[in-house]
Amino acid sequence: MKFYESGDNRKPVIFLFPGTCCLYSSFDHVLDGLHSYFYTVAVSYDGFDPNEKTEFYSMEDECEKIEQEIRTKYGGRIKAAYGCSLGGSFVSLLIQRKRIHIDHGIIGSSDMDEAGSFMAKLQSSIIVPIMYKMVHTGKLPKFMQKKINEADESRKKLIDGFVNMFGIDKGGSPWITKQSIYNQFYSDLVTKVQHGIDVPGTTIHVFYATKMGEKYEKRYCTYFKNPDIRRHNMQHEELFCCHSAEWVKEVKSSGRRQTMKEKVNVTGVPETMVQTLYARAKETRKKNAKINDEIAVELVKKLDYDFSKADKDNAMTYGVIARTIVLDRM
Repeated sequence: MKFYESGDNRKPVIFLFPGTCCLYSSFDHVLDGLHSYFYTVAVSYDGFDPNEKTEFYSMEDECEKIEQEIRTKYGGRIKAAYGCSLGGSFVSLLIQRKRIHIDHGIIGSSDMDEAGSFMAKLQSSIIVPIMYKMVHTGKLPKFMQKKINEADESRKKLIDGFVNMFGIDKGGSPWITKQSIYNQFYSDLVTKVQHGIDVPGTTIHVFYATKMGEKYEKRYCTYFKNPDIRRHNMQHEELFCCHSAEWVKEVKSSGRRQTMKEKVNVTGVPETMVQTLYARAKETRKKNAKINDEIAVELVKKLDYDFSKADKDNAMTYGVIARTIVLDRM
């Protein structure tokens, strides 16, 4: 494993975690933009670095090496960490392990899929041979290339952004072994992320690509307690791949955000009011929301309160939304 540092080392530190089968160089197109605020450290996983001969074994093994680097060079604490796709799982694991501290954990539009051992092996056995040939040769399979040729221009731009992360048409990465790809893909599926991750002094930001579907927003709200969800009407990692200036702006904004939240201890009528506020915010964050209350969304983000009870109370949520719609029409 290697760590590629760049920028002014007097500035806040951000670690950058690539996606599945992607190289540290997949961040090259955003480094200049980040350097105005951050000192960047691009992580190069074992088995995927062109300058060393190693094998990727497991996400836990990689996490230990990353934690050691942060403890040794940065006193065990960094300003931010961004995870692209698979990298989002790494950021989540590093935060939940609590062996180092990250002020701002930024999750790209990661799918964060999980599976049992059998299904993980089955999926890996299907996907890995395709990924290996593509990454090893630097060329897309014929069926993929055909799909691209048939796509319209806007779709082609999106696909080009994705394939650039894998080094397609750049000579390939012959040093990457099939075993490393298998271990990375399999380990990502079977390594569990805790539910309700909540670490004092850490804010979780999620760049949610709404075109992926509502189930992913629900998944983020399951894994993280009161995450700062930033909605973008895009596909998986489209913001990072195709809109670098906007992506940089979002990352800088996340890194500057204050982490302190207001502790709330209420019962009775005041508690009902807080839960009503959450219901309005929850509905607003939906793709086809029936109401829009951005103030409620911002207030909920600032409260240190266990909203799990309100999240499960569908009857109250529906009642709040119905009452709001009726009052708005009066």
